[in-house]
Amino acid sequence: MSDADPDRILAALQASGGALSRELAGLAVDHLLAQRLRDVVDLDAVATLVLSAFTSKNVGGIVTRHVQPGVRRYLTEVAKSKERVSDLVPPGSRAAIHAIAKNWRVARPEWAAGLVDPVLVRKLLGPVWMKVLLSFGARLPVPGAGAAAAVSSAVGKGVGGIAGRLSRSAEKLADAGRSVMGGLGAEVERRMQGAAKDFSDGAAELFRDALQERLRSEEGKAILEELVSKGVDHVLRTRLADIHEDVRRVPLDAIFAATPDILAHAASGEFVGRIVRAEVSAFLATEGERTVSEVLTELSVRDEARARLVASAEPIMGSFVSSAPFADFLGRLLGA
Repeated sequence: MSDADPDRILAALQASGGALSRELAGLAVDHLLAQRLRDVVDLDAVATLVLSAFTSKNVGGIVTRHVQPGVRRYLTEVAKSKERVSDLVPPGSRAAIHAIAKNWRVARPEWAAGLVDPVLVRKLLGPVWMKVLLSFGARLPVPGAGAAAAVSSAVGKGVGGIAGRLSRSAEKLADAGRSVMGGLGAEVERRMQGAAKDFSDGAAELFRDALQERLRSEEGKAILEELVSKGVDHVLRTRLADIHEDVRRVPLDAIFAATPDILAHAASGEFVGRIVRAEVSAFLATEGERTVSEVLTELSVRDEARARLVASAEPIMGSFVSSAPFADFLGRLLGA
């Protein structure tokens, strides 16, 4: 190539109004797309590069700049949206979801045995049940001393069994009330039944209020904290394989079969599209002015990444400049 050839090439490229540059770019992209992934991607090199970038500092920066703001934006968008869950599911997939829910039998995982300390549960809920049962006893049409004795006896027996014994304790209280009242007649029986019905109608709300009061107490907070702490320690001691064994109980084939249509339907909707566009826009607003080199430098992998990219690109470029389409293009360019 003579000294004038570079000038001729540049002049030809400029004279084409960008047409030749676009053609060259298309040739290069087509050549790249024709490469086999195994020849383009060095798995060991990519894995090493990615893992080396996963430092606490790098991940922390990504979470602070992108993950946390993204989660907040998502929660804000969902809070003001009017979409229902059904809007994200195509009509044809609803029968499949019903079938999955109907056939899914969730068994208690073996590894969860001991996750919750029953002694602490009784200690936490004992006063709650005491308050609930005393409330029931107070509703019974029983003279003062008899009512107190009946409630004390039933509570003493009922608290130890927690939730499973609540109804039996209520029955014992009612029986105790009947015994105290003796043969005072049908009116007392009617009042007993009315008291039991009134209690059953409001028992859930009464239990909820008593539980909230218990959890707000200093003792309740301390017991709950200990329960959670022991539960976390139990999970940390569990083999990962034991936890994942539960996946075998999940109807994965049915879920995988229903997922493509659901995701495609949701992605085509305005709601998901709005969220995706907002996230892309937010990412570009944060990182758009930075070069790839700057991002890789911040992750401390710029030099390694460049070396890997050059090593991968070199054989591709070599085959590209040796290809017939490029030779034809270059011949036409020099001829021009």
